[in-house]
Amino acid sequence: MTEEFGIEAVRERLFRGHVAHHPDDAAWLGLEVSAFADETEHGLGDRLAFHRGVVESLGGGSVGTRDDDDALDVSAMRRLSRSLAQDLEDGTYAGSLEPSAGPHALVAHLHRHAESPDDVGALEQVLAQVPDAYAARLARLRERGRVGHVQDARIVATFCDEVLPGAARYFDALQGEAGGPLAKSASAVELAKRASEAAREHEASLRVLRAEEGRG
Repeated sequence: MTEEFGIEAVRERLFRGHVAHHPDDAAWLGLEVSAFADETEHGLGDRLAFHRGVVESLGGGSVGTRDDDDALDVSAMRRLSRSLAQDLEDGTYAGSLEPSAGPHALVAHLHRHAESPDDVGALEQVLAQVPDAYAARLARLRERGRVGHVQDARIVATFCDEVLPGAARYFDALQGEAGGPLAKSASAVELAKRASEAAREHEASLRVLRAEEGRG
């Protein structure tokens, strides 16, 4: 990136790239979301390449800034991408338990704000992907050989005893929804059932990984 790129163009480019790689952030900002982040090895590689590119392109005064506010924005964007890239590089993200809360959180957010037929369609698409999202997260955890960068067993217990069972109960409730956005969906009951089963399977898998870690 060279001086010919003004700060507004830089903001726009980096914003679009960030929300493409982090659809949960896009959803919180009210943007249309119809898929989870790509948690495959290829997807994480693309995400890492993006954030590395941001760090490199914003370094060395390569972006022309008009004032101190612009300079602060550039610094903040660079620090954010540096942190996210580092988490991907050193395995912190791959071994984190936090993304295991993601499927429930994103579905719940989209469900709460679904108003139009398009909103409901996007919600159904995301709900259908919940099992694959849990499976991809488990694959990353298994690659780490332990349940994340979590040293405190109480955190693992919280996910197994509260977070994931709570997600399963939430998906169970969607199956019997009478007046919400999925009430007229022909596929919602089956999709929610599969999501609930996937949450419970993920919980069981985390318990197995934790037990294997304890024996290691």
